[in-house]
Amino acid sequence: MIDENSIVKKCEQIVAEIEQFGSDEYVLGKPTDNCTFHKFENKINYKLPFEFVALMSRINGFNIQGSEVYSLDSHLSTSLDRVYEFEHKNDDTMPAWYLPFSNDGRGNHYCLDLLNQHCGLCNVIFWQYDLMYAPDYSDIETCHSSFLDWVLEVAIEWNRS
Repeated sequence: MIDENSIVKKCEQIVAEIEQFGSDEYVLGKPTDNCTFHKFENKINYKLPFEFVALMSRINGFNIQGSEVYSLDSHLSTSLDRVYEFEHKNDDTMPAWYLPFSNDGRGNHYCLDLLNQHCGLCNVIFWQYDLMYAPDYSDIETCHSSFLDWVLEVAIEWNRS
């Protein structure tokens, strides 16, 4: 069962944490609507986790000191749908159920594991472009059990220092 209220509260906490950075240290995307998410879900043939939609509908992508979460349009520098298409059409090794949402600056991506959703949350994996994974991807690294936890640690905490 999805605890939507606690997820929405955590999203509000994340936005407040981001806004504690100096105004020249972050950029927030513009809110988007459910129609945009539905179009994207239809395009990739996977349902997006509630936590991702809840945050992205409020701030459609963001950039904190160079740590970017892609937006669903081009108002920020990188578009989620274009990265998804590039990684899956041009690099046929990434399975379709991995949704790259942020890069590490070295060609690797943090991805939502759309096959492993639970209670509105989604595992985050770290995809290394130059590794040969097992055919069943059992050796892929799950780095966080939720997108929101990833945002709090990687995008916010790692940029505070």
